[in-house]
Amino acid sequence: MAAVVLLVTLLMDGLYWTQLLDSQVRVRTETSNQIGLRAQQLADAVAWQARATVGSVDLALRHLRDHHSSATDAAGLALAAEAARAALPAGYVVQIALIDATGYLAWSSSSFNGKVFLGDREHFKVHRAGGVDRLYISKPLQGRVSGRWSIQFSRALYRAGAFAGVAVISISPEVLSNTLGDLTRDSEDIITWLLADGTYLARNRDIQRVLGKAVPSDRPFLQDDAPPRGVQQIRGVADGVLRMYAWHRLDDLPLIVNVGINHEAILAPLESELQQSRLRNGIGMGLISVLAVIVALLLLRTGLQHKQLQERERRYRALFENNSAVKLLVDPSDGRIVDANSAALDFYGWDLAALTKLHLQDLCALPAERLLAEEASALRSNRRHWLQPHRLANGELRQVEIHVGPVELDGKALSYLIVHDITERYLLDQRLAESEHRHRMVLEAMAEGVFVVDTQGLPVMTNHVAGEILGVRPGIYNRKEVSASDANGHRLAPAEFPSMRAIRGEVTDHETFYISNHEGRSGWFNVSAQPLFSTEGTINGAVISLSDVSALRRAEEGLHMAQMVFDLSAEAIVVLDGDGRVLKVNPAFSAITGFSSTDAVGRRPADVWSGIDQQTIQEARSTLAGGNHWRGEVQSRRRDGSQFTEDLTLTARIGPDGRPAQIVALFSDITERKQSEARIWRQANFDALTGLPSRPLLEDRVAQAIAQARRKDSLTALLFLDLDKFKPVNDLYGHAVGDELLRQVAQRLRSMLRQEDTIARLGGDEFVAVLPDIAGPEAAERAAEKIVASLSAPFTVAGRQVEISVSVGIAFFPRDADNARDLIERADRAMYEAKEAGRATWRGM
Repeated sequence: MAAVVLLVTLLMDGLYWTQLLDSQVRVRTETSNQIGLRAQQLADAVAWQARATVGSVDLALRHLRDHHSSATDAAGLALAAEAARAALPAGYVVQIALIDATGYLAWSSSSFNGKVFLGDREHFKVHRAGGVDRLYISKPLQGRVSGRWSIQFSRALYRAGAFAGVAVISISPEVLSNTLGDLTRDSEDIITWLLADGTYLARNRDIQRVLGKAVPSDRPFLQDDAPPRGVQQIRGVADGVLRMYAWHRLDDLPLIVNVGINHEAILAPLESELQQSRLRNGIGMGLISVLAVIVALLLLRTGLQHKQLQERERRYRALFENNSAVKLLVDPSDGRIVDANSAALDFYGWDLAALTKLHLQDLCALPAERLLAEEASALRSNRRHWLQPHRLANGELRQVEIHVGPVELDGKALSYLIVHDITERYLLDQRLAESEHRHRMVLEAMAEGVFVVDTQGLPVMTNHVAGEILGVRPGIYNRKEVSASDANGHRLAPAEFPSMRAIRGEVTDHETFYISNHEGRSGWFNVSAQPLFSTEGTINGAVISLSDVSALRRAEEGLHMAQMVFDLSAEAIVVLDGDGRVLKVNPAFSAITGFSSTDAVGRRPADVWSGIDQQTIQEARSTLAGGNHWRGEVQSRRRDGSQFTEDLTLTARIGPDGRPAQIVALFSDITERKQSEARIWRQANFDALTGLPSRPLLEDRVAQAIAQARRKDSLTALLFLDLDKFKPVNDLYGHAVGDELLRQVAQRLRSMLRQEDTIARLGGDEFVAVLPDIAGPEAAERAAEKIVASLSAPFTVAGRQVEISVSVGIAFFPRDADNARDLIERADRAMYEAKEAGRATWRGM
């Protein structure tokens, strides 16, 4: 029995010991989970705070950028900077600065006014590279002038769509870190703001020790595939403290919030109790009651820890409730307002019960379809903010800017809204836009080019005329891309441009310059320039006006050039008045006609040299009165009485009465050209041996005969002739006899045919006869018989009697073919049939 009792006791002890160890593991795991939950909740709350803080800084930056586009002096920028500083908590702002497009500090809220180059700063390089207009948050930088550490929040500046510099608000990392100090109780708890690459931005303690450094790159929240939220347990690199870390990656900002709760400090009491529990269980079952007490104490401690977690949640809630910014929690599924902070209640004028009965659409004064369209546009462009008019409880309309972000509360996805009242800024922007529009309309309506430059000679305002003249685009103008010369052709150095002279206090009054730009435009311009004075009497720029006088210059040059052309032209030029009397002639006229200017001026062309008749004159005047040119060939005479052909062109300047006020006659002697053309035409269209038409002219005549037959619905015949026994004559008596025989054949054929018929030589001993408009096929057959009989009669050539014959083929249009080539081909086939039939005969198709 004792053994059984002992065995049972051992078994019970073993079972109890196993259950005890399992219970300790569960308690430790649950406690760690609670610590992780607390860390995650704190990370989420700090992420909300970070988004609100960054949103406030970004809003101040946008406000500063909006004022920069309209402010024209340092005082205006200072007011805009002061407004931006006032929009942020006290002590946040280290410095507000503007960097120009070249990378130099253009303006700073600090008292330093020296020349500082900031073009190598990362935030300047990012914005200058272009791309999406977005907020950029830099790594902490140590000021070259102040020596202080700061985080640069920056946005790009634009003028007319072009990069014009960077607006920067420098935030103190120490002050930012101080806002995190009250969020934890344990001195070893860590809260940090990190950039996406792990660089420290803010830390609730020892911020000076980590400025300019980054967390190890192997941290899971720095990996590309890291989830937006997560928890890990790890020892600190610097202090070796084991902490439960929770992170929250802000999806719309390059920020990571990392919260580390001292795991060892919370688990130390628990671990101590568990160790004592194991020791007491080793003594025996007698300590079971003590163990129960310890377990109760542990449960009590767990409850206390739960209360501490609730207290921390209450404090996180206070970040929402006590924030001075208007904040709403909205159900994204239907737009119902779930919660609102006190600032929202004060702004809208409703109590919480009334406000949470409303939907976001109830506050917005836009129609429902317009509201949906605005929100859809924001989603398409990946914007987290938009403008809306909201109606307060008292009926007043206020223009607000809403920033939206997702948040999860009690397991439900909600939208977290920060509402900024921008009514005053909105109204001011409207007034400024209207004023700027009026000034711009006045400038654009001017026919002159007008632009204003700063003290560096860079345009800050221009109308479209000046832009086209100089290729001016605000922010990208380069004096090296514009060249100017004075009226004498001396090229000006950029420092001698009228704009730069005006900046030095000189006045340019309607001086003429030749200007060309990089876009290829050039011309003569009348330029005036004068200094532009500030209210203090100092020169802060210049205003320049330009008038294009290129047309006047061209007119002067054109008159000179026209006179040169008139004098040097190889064509004769005669200027006549409206009545046709000569006003002026050029030297070429005298060279062609032999008549001098004295001979011609005051007389009519027909009285001096021209052979133009009255019918041609009337035809030319009618054409010229209609505003057209007249051109023709006219037979004229020279002073020595010789005839020549002139190619004459008449052009008129029409007077108010619609009649030619002046007439310009241009002509050249084309006599030799006409003779040459006639020779060439005859050589191309007539056989040199017989004088008969050759193939090109034959085809044209056949085409004419076919066209005539189509019009009259008549018959055309084509006879293809090939001489029989011609080659033996040529071989026996020589080519001279053969050529003479061909000439006599041509004479007989011409004598037998009608005047309207055509006889042509194709080459060698082949001839073609075209008989248009015949009565019927019998007429062609009779002509063929006549030709066979005539050519079969003996020929006397060079004292010798020669006998030949001819074979004839006949084809008809339209019976055999409908075009010239096919008709000739059909007649050729018929001729071969005549050859095969014994020659000295004819055949038809």
